[in-house]
Amino acid sequence: MSHAHSNGLRPKINTQGKNNGFSKLTEAQVRQIKKLLAQGSLTQKTISSQFNVSRETISSIKNGRRWQDVMTLPTKTVA
Repeated sequence: MSHAHSNGLRPKINTQGKNNGFSKLTEAQVRQIKKLLAQGSLTQKTISSQFNVSRETISSIKNGRRWQDVMTLPTKTVA
């Protein structure tokens, strides 16, 4: 395929994250997963069960191998 891409015979299409038709997660779910991981109160196994994905998927999200373009929204703190 790289030959076709490099010679303009086949355009490169971004099939990561939400652009992948086989993705089990939405961006909102990934934000929620990242928030749960940051809180540290649940294990990756528990989070994976809640979202019906593998523990490896949760690990990949945590370590930035998957869904790295989705950022968590800052939480508002009341002073």
